[in-house]
Amino acid sequence: MDDQHILSRRTALKLSFKVPTAIMLGCDLLSHRNSNAAEPTFKFGPVEEILHQAVHQKAFPGCSAAFGNSEAVLWSSGFGHLSLSQNKLVTPSTPYDLASLTKIVGTTSVAIQLLTRESMTLNDPVTKWIPEFLSKNDDSVLREEITIRHLLTHTSGLPAWKPIYKSASNYQETIQTICQTDLEQPPGEKYRYSDLGMMLLGETLSRTGKAPLAKLEHDLVFKPLGMKQTLRNPPKTSWSKIAPTERIGESKKFYQGVVHDENARGGEGLTGHAGLFSNLVDLSRFSQAWLKAVRGNKSLFDSTLARQFASPQKIPGDSRRGLGWQMFSPGGSGGTLLSASAFGHTGFTGTSLWIDPEKDLFLILLSNRVHPTRKNSRHLAVRREFADAIVRAVEQS
Repeated sequence: MDDQHILSRRTALKLSFKVPTAIMLGCDLLSHRNSNAAEPTFKFGPVEEILHQAVHQKAFPGCSAAFGNSEAVLWSSGFGHLSLSQNKLVTPSTPYDLASLTKIVGTTSVAIQLLTRESMTLNDPVTKWIPEFLSKNDDSVLREEITIRHLLTHTSGLPAWKPIYKSASNYQETIQTICQTDLEQPPGEKYRYSDLGMMLLGETLSRTGKAPLAKLEHDLVFKPLGMKQTLRNPPKTSWSKIAPTERIGESKKFYQGVVHDENARGGEGLTGHAGLFSNLVDLSRFSQAWLKAVRGNKSLFDSTLARQFASPQKIPGDSRRGLGWQMFSPGGSGGTLLSASAFGHTGFTGTSLWIDPEKDLFLILLSNRVHPTRKNSRHLAVRREFADAIVRAVEQS
C-alpha cells in the first residue's frame, strides 16, 4: 500500500468520525460511551454486538476496547461492569491488570530504548550483566552463550514457567531462583515462551540501565508518552477503580490492585514478565508510538530498531516471533484479517493488543476474564471476532 493511498484513507476515516461526540478522538476525557452514539453508516454495530454478547455470555464481567491509526484514536468504549457485583461500569479509563502485556509495554520497550542509547547490544551475554547467572550448574558453558536476543525471542533454554513464588518471597529471591534454574535445552535451539526468560531480562535491563525496571519504564517510556495511568503496584487509594481478577483462595475477596500472576506477586510486582496496570487511554498512546516508528514516522522509538523488533526472527521451529513481540498468524488472537506485518501480544488476564503498520491500525481489548476464576476460555473466540470486526468496520467506513 503506497503512502498516498494511506494518507487519503486516513483523511477519509478522520472526516467520517467527526460527528459522534462520544467517540474518542485522541483525548482522555471520555468516561463512558453511549452504545447508541455511533451512526449506523459507520458499521460499528457488529463490533459492539460482539462485546455486548461477550459480557452477556460471561466471557468476562466487562471490557474496554479501542482502535485507531497513527494519527488518532478513532473509537473507544467500555462494556459491562468491573466485577460480578455490577456496581461500577467499565469506561475507557478503567485500569486493568495487563499480565503478559507487561512484556511488551514495559520490558520490551525499555530494551529498545537502552539499545538506542547504546547502553547494551542484542548480542550481549546475560552473564555480562548478571554474573551470578553462571551459578554452579552443570550447564554453565551454555549459560555463557545466552544473550539478550535469546531472552527477547524466548530461545534462552529456560523453562516456560516454575512456581518460584512457593520458595521466593521477594524480588531478589525470585531472580536468585531463576539464576539457579536448570536449562531445558541449549540457547537458540528452539522457541519456548518463557516467563522466566522475561523475568531475567527485566533484571538484565535494570543492571544495564542502572535503575530498577519500574523506574526505567517510567522514565524511558511512560513519562515521554504521557502514560500517566500505567504503573506497577497501584496505591491502595486507587484499587476500587481497578478491574478485579481472580478469587483469593476460598474467600469472598478478589485480587484488585494487586497483580494476579503468582510469580509477579512473589517478586513484589516488579518482574519483567507481568505486573503492570494500565488503561485504554495510555495503551492507545503506546500503540501509536510503535505504529509511527514501524511506519517510519517521528516517534519515541527508533524506527530502524522498531522494525527489527516487529519482524520475524530466525528461530528454529517458529518463524512468527519478533523481538519481544508476537507476529500475526491467521486464526490467533489477532483474528484472520490483519496484515502479515501485524504484531501484538496478549495477557493471561484477558488483555490483547495488535498493531498493523500496513493498514495503519491498532486495536486493543482489555478484560478481566479471570474474574471470578481462570477456568474460563470464552474470551479466546471473542478477541478473534473482535479483531476481525474492527478490520471490517474500518474497511467499510
